[in-house]
Amino acid sequence: MNDIKNKTIYEAISGFSPSKKRTLMKSLLIVPLLIIFFTSWFIYIDITADIDKYNQQLNNMQKVQGEIFTSVISETYKRAKLQTEYIRKDIVNDLDDYYKGNKELMKEDYKSFDPTKPFYQILSKNINNKFLDMDNDNDRIFIANRDAILLDSSYSHSGNSFMLWEDYVNSYKYSKMLQYSVNKINYREKNLILWLDDRNDKNYTILSEENDDDINVEAFIQEQVENNKINELRNFSVLTASYIFDHEDLFGVSEVRVGKSIKNDRLCIIQIFNIGDMMDCSSNMTNTITKYRIMRETIMEDGNESIRYKCISFSLLVFLEIVCFFGIWYLIEAYFTLHPISEESTKPSSNA
Repeated sequence: MNDIKNKTIYEAISGFSPSKKRTLMKSLLIVPLLIIFFTSWFIYIDITADIDKYNQQLNNMQKVQGEIFTSVISETYKRAKLQTEYIRKDIVNDLDDYYKGNKELMKEDYKSFDPTKPFYQILSKNINNKFLDMDNDNDRIFIANRDAILLDSSYSHSGNSFMLWEDYVNSYKYSKMLQYSVNKINYREKNLILWLDDRNDKNYTILSEENDDDINVEAFIQEQVENNKINELRNFSVLTASYIFDHEDLFGVSEVRVGKSIKNDRLCIIQIFNIGDMMDCSSNMTNTITKYRIMRETIMEDGNESIRYKCISFSLLVFLEIVCFFGIWYLIEAYFTLHPISEESTKPSSNA
């Protein structure tokens, strides 16, 4: 035992038989192979963790941006709702002042669908040149009933006046979604209503046959911002409406009679505001979008640079390990060549 302790590793190995030496030296090839394997595994784990970390940062940033975006839209919606309420009150007051309670004459003018009648003149006066953010036809107010658009005083959409909802909806590509929005208007939807009446016949990747109708507006906008599809979202508008009146029409006909729903002539004042215009007219929103875009690009650039550096470093390390592996392999082959096992040493010994 003391002799073994006093020997070096080389001296101890030298005492082995030639066949055991060969077996031991062959087993040495496993060591660099294991090093290469564990190094590659560590590289994969480390780079994957970095990718997950940077993706999580991007997702968190996009989520916060989406929350800010939906918050601004909600505030704009409240301003739009307030404007339609003011217009509704003004229309009711002007009609009362003119007709002096003569509902039969007011209904006769209403049923004429003649824009020269005082009824429609009053409606037109109260919606002309009323805008929310920008003075354009994307940001407009029009008046409708359950069956048709009555008055649209905007330049580009004035031809919609006295047009049936059915004809209006069918004139657009995304008619399914538009019809759903109209239904929500008629059922007195209290939340945001998404609106798309773009006649440019564009294909929107954020819409499909499965999701182009029943859309939760806040969740939809949040999702598109998180998916970095703000540019497509600019083409959409949001709608709000105030009703004359909630439970009966101008002529005193209730919506419900003896437990049954009645199709009365309730009017609604509809305000549309475009998401793109809202973004452009709000310096805070523009600055926020720009800031988050720069942050996103910075995170992506830093992440790519870090991952690229690690890939180069680890690739060089693995390359050196591979060189070492082949070097060890070459030395072992050289040893075997210089120290062949003689036939006599491989023959089993026999007793005389």
